[in-house]
Amino acid sequence: MDFNSLHFITLFFPTVFAIFAMIHHYNRKWAIRFVIFCSIYFYYLQEPEFSFVLLVIVGINYILAKLIYKYNKRIFLLTGVALDISVLFLYKYLPVWCKNSGQIFGRLVLPVGVSFISFSLMSYLIDCHRGKIKQKDNTFINFIGYIYLFPKIMQGPITRFHEYLNDVKTGKPEVFGGFVIFMIGLSKKVILCTPFGYISDKAFALNNEVTFCWAWLGAVSFTLQIYYDFSGYTDMAIGLGKMFGFQFRKNFQYPYGAKSPGEFWRRWHITLSEWFKEYIYFPLGGNRCSTKRNIFNMFVVWLLTGVWHGASINFLIWGMYWFLLLLAEKYIKRRWEFPDLLKNISTMFFVVIGWVIFKVNSLPQLCIFLKAMFHIGEINRAVYGEIISWCAWLNSYKWYYAAAIMFALPVCEWVKSKRKMQNIKGGGNFLISFVCILAIFILFVIDIALLVKGAYSPFIYHQF
Repeated sequence: MDFNSLHFITLFFPTVFAIFAMIHHYNRKWAIRFVIFCSIYFYYLQEPEFSFVLLVIVGINYILAKLIYKYNKRIFLLTGVALDISVLFLYKYLPVWCKNSGQIFGRLVLPVGVSFISFSLMSYLIDCHRGKIKQKDNTFINFIGYIYLFPKIMQGPITRFHEYLNDVKTGKPEVFGGFVIFMIGLSKKVILCTPFGYISDKAFALNNEVTFCWAWLGAVSFTLQIYYDFSGYTDMAIGLGKMFGFQFRKNFQYPYGAKSPGEFWRRWHITLSEWFKEYIYFPLGGNRCSTKRNIFNMFVVWLLTGVWHGASINFLIWGMYWFLLLLAEKYIKRRWEFPDLLKNISTMFFVVIGWVIFKVNSLPQLCIFLKAMFHIGEINRAVYGEIISWCAWLNSYKWYYAAAIMFALPVCEWVKSKRKMQNIKGGGNFLISFVCILAIFILFVIDIALLVKGAYSPFIYHQF
């Protein structure tokens, strides 16, 4: 039951929110407890087989947090972190390595959200050990709510416990604002992401028959697909959170408008980058050390970032690819300044190549695809006439590409800034508000129609 499923939109969420609103009118604490109960049930619907195991893991982590406060021993922290990493290893990596051996581990299924849950568990224990979480706040209901809160449990944003607790105590539901953000996220997923998924899957399935044009069409399509898939989910999570009085941090800030690789990662999956920075990069020494040590710290962070995404070789290559790009940006001095547009185009070139590495299933497929993108090798003339139809696909979806590229750049932010500068008041402001509300209503109707038609597709990051 994903956020973009009819069951969630028409049954689960309306029921939960209606009851929450009635309870919240009298007592926020009990309303939040109701949401926590529903969140546990929500995850059970997603992963019935793993749900009991997760409750046990959460219980053990809570006991270890209590022991950290009582004895202030590092061993309890290390035990908890080792447990959470072991769960991640057992479900995420061991099945990949054992799938062809017939062992029982090869039949384990990766639970939805296990990576994000593990990161939340580890950050909680580390913050307890650092004294960032007060002992009086370390209650089981607070802890289980922080882990299970259903808008964020599957794909984040990755939050900190103190942020969650502050929203529990003082948060105020923003129903209309949350609904608007949720609808924007749902439209990203249903209207824009789905067609790009069709095209990218077709292109990457061509294998040896892929041509130069199909390779680039597939690469650009996947670049747009993964952005609208993940940012769409994040918008829906942020919108849902607002409706319950939780203020989740932004996870995306127009990353495809970045002018350097470093800026791209300051705008893409922001909460994951901050997690690695706070719990891995800074403890290793960050950049307040020698050049060699700093390079080593960057290497470790990007090695772990690649491994976190999966056990396949392409994720390891992807992590090292970004490590080398960021290393080159940081330590190779620039002698010339380029226009911002050229910086953005060059950055996006490397981003697209990176997403190709991320998308492929094997090293041979990566070599085939990169050769096609750079026009290296022979074209199979026997199939060339059949697959040249990329022009027809591009023509059929040209308006999708135009809209997707426009909304992936900070065009809306520019319009908002112009509106503030012009200081529109009175009837003009009312007209703009009316048009926005009408647009949201139209999007809602289109989204529901497409979902009824069968446009539902799972989120890419569920596999991580």
